[in-house]
Amino acid sequence: MDTESPVERNGATTLTSRVTFTLPTGGKRRWRMAAAEAAVARSQAAQARETELILAEAADAAIEVLYLQELAVLQGELSHLAARWKTSTRIVCRERAAAAFRGWVAGA
Repeated sequence: MDTESPVERNGATTLTSRVTFTLPTGGKRRWRMAAAEAAVARSQAAQARETELILAEAADAAIEVLYLQELAVLQGELSHLAARWKTSTRIVCRERAAAAFRGWVAGA
């Protein structure tokens, strides 16, 4: 408690006091910390799910690339075999036609 009296003039003396008390905030602080830790755990779990999803998508894309590469190789081989078959078929047809013509000329 403090008292103040004016020195230079006459007046009333003022009396001031101060009250000090403690508010328990430990429980609120614990609740805030628990809420913050729960939020961090939720965000880490969400990040882990997103990371897993991204890695799964990357693996799927890699498998698709490998599949398309293999498909391109097989299509090239098939095209080559088709060209060889077409060439050999023409040769066989010419030989048969020539043999038939020779037989027809010999028989005539």
